[in-house]
Amino acid sequence: FFKPKIKYANNDYSSKIKEMKLSEGFNGLNTNLRPMFRKTAPWGSDHLESFLHVLGRRLLSTLKSLRDSKLSPINKKVNWLTKKLCATAKDEDGGQIVVPTDKTNSTMLVPTKDYIHWMNSQLKGVAKEIDNHRMTEIYTDAKRMLKEVSWCLSKKEQVFISETLDSRAVPTPKLLVKDHKSKKNREYQQRFIIPATNFSACFLKVGYLGLKHVLDSNKVKYSCFIIN
Repeated sequence: FFKPKIKYANNDYSSKIKEMKLSEGFNGLNTNLRPMFRKTAPWGSDHLESFLHVLGRRLLSTLKSLRDSKLSPINKKVNWLTKKLCATAKDEDGGQIVVPTDKTNSTMLVPTKDYIHWMNSQLKGVAKEIDNHRMTEIYTDAKRMLKEVSWCLSKKEQVFISETLDSRAVPTPKLLVKDHKSKKNREYQQRFIIPATNFSACFLKVGYLGLKHVLDSNKVKYSCFIIN
């Protein structure tokens, strides 16, 4: 999409663009995106960690009672996992935690101390710390960019982007275990992932869906090509 040459009067849209945006038939980039009216999560209290710990114990207790009563059918994998977690919940060393695996679409139990060690190693090797001032600059630039591209967006698309930016969401890094590969130094290989779902990724989503609509509406067969 290229912005057409429009004569501006007092830094405002031309009358033609105004009429298009005010008309009911103007769908912007035809992404069908709309605001979700998300609510900002409240700040965690000092008792949050202890609450999560108690909640975990109650969930395990509930699963254990279901397994013992045999009132609810539980497959073998869930049964084995529940038994292991109940056993490690009493471990003073932190016990074990459930970690998703890479490629095999499964989970495995990993000692908590090993997971912490792996995560710290990955963060030191590939992660780059960004201070709060830089994040504020990104947010301000993104808000300015929204104003610049609003000429081609529908009202719903604008509100969707604005809502996503205002959430200021920053994804939490994840660590996957490569259980399908051989161990190195008696440890599983890991895959460090940072989800591309931060608050500024809304522009990528809108642009992708907008381009997809243009190709689909012109019956362009693009599925057999890769754009680099």
